[in-house]
Amino acid sequence: MGTVVEVGKTVNRFKVGDLVARGWHGSHCFQCDACSGGDWHGCKNAKATGITTDGGWTQYMVAPFESVVRVPAGTKPDEDCPLVCAGVTCFNALRHSEARPGEVVAVQGIGGLGHLGIQMAAKMGFEVVALSTGAAKETDAKKFGAHHYVDTSKTDAVKALQSLGGAKAVLATAYDAKAMSSLTNGIASHGELLVVGADHNPLTITPLQLIASQRRIQGVAGVSPKDSEETLKFCKLTGVKTTVEKFPLDKAEEAYKRMLTNQARYRVVIEPWA
Repeated sequence: MGTVVEVGKTVNRFKVGDLVARGWHGSHCFQCDACSGGDWHGCKNAKATGITTDGGWTQYMVAPFESVVRVPAGTKPDEDCPLVCAGVTCFNALRHSEARPGEVVAVQGIGGLGHLGIQMAAKMGFEVVALSTGAAKETDAKKFGAHHYVDTSKTDAVKALQSLGGAKAVLATAYDAKAMSSLTNGIASHGELLVVGADHNPLTITPLQLIASQRRIQGVAGVSPKDSEETLKFCKLTGVKTTVEKFPLDKAEEAYKRMLTNQARYRVVIEPWA
């Protein structure tokens, strides 16, 4: 998810010609208990872009103002649109975590989310450990800023993390609840598992694993326009960039299949104008 478009009508804080973006969060009602507390993600009537409200695979779209994000000058729609979906999710997880610069942060999975998570973690000053199955993505992981690469098909990830003193935070980006759960004992005391990969399967973690080292599990989402605007600003300031594959609208089905089969490097972008 994630769309960057040009405003066609002056409304609220936007004027004709402004470049704006729209991410996963499609709208909220402003009326429920969650909304009254500023928790847009918890809105009982929230809509998700492309699922319960129209998405952006088109040349023109209509979006409610509360879902629209102002983007900085120099934004490239075909490259920066993933930042208001995958990008803001990873950014929120890392900046609100218990980890501090110099501490170990592991990124599980190097894909559409993970390749951004690695860059952001490195730019925030963490010692970054990239975890992936196989050696195919090691070069890319190091290019993105990882200080260590662990091929989990050959090396015990928990032991690798423990050898570094444990991860203060594990950013779990791959849609694999079993793989996420297996990393629990590699988390340092008072560390946390930051879950951003939306798997439907249950985590398998015992209470003792959490109690013994006072670990915690945190689900993270990035939903407010302010979150997305701060993500875009951070990426522009630090040089975080998405790696994308571009497809014209008439090849959207091909692009979607490439994403589902984990072939994309690393985010698929549909260009309706191409």
